[in-house]
Amino acid sequence: NQHFLSYAELNQRADALAEKLTRLGVGAESLVAISAERSLEQIIAMLAVLKPDGAYVPVDPAYPDDRLAAILEDARPRVLLTREHLMPRLSTFAGAVMFLDAAETASMKSAPRGAAAAGGAGNLPDVLLPSGSTGKPKGVMLTHRAAVSYVDWCSETFQPECDDRFSSHAPFHFDLSI
Repeated sequence: NQHFLSYAELNQRADALAEKLTRLGVGAESLVAISAERSLEQIIAMLAVLKPDGAYVPVDPAYPDDRLAAILEDARPRVLLTREHLMPRLSTFAGAVMFLDAAETASMKSAPRGAAAAGGAGNLPDVLLPSGSTGKPKGVMLTHRAAVSYVDWCSETFQPECDDRFSSHAPFHFDLSI
């Protein structure tokens, strides 16, 4: 079952969610946890967090419950964006929760917001918490500069043409997915 959005629709929905996040205090480098399956709503959430210069913490809903709790405890995000059916597994989170269910994000409308906030190259777009060698999550902070350097390397190495298409199979909690 495939769903499609135009870039304008994606931007409109991300703007609406970004407005709600801003009202909850999300701003420069505020952490927002996103726990959702791969979907349009996940992409909307990622873009919405970046618009006010926030940083998202990907929380894979396939992780065991104790790992989910450990990530949320370690990261201490300001807001959790998730799907309603996942909330029982994320019940240890005591902060603000917003649901990303398709009907809710489809109804999101806002005035055009424009470009994302002009954060610095050293600001964080995301914070990853891989298990590492100890099995306990450890925060890894990825900066905009690092993400752009990777894109520059890919462009130089693969020299894509304007009509080339690429597919990302990396899970969104993997650093290269940004």
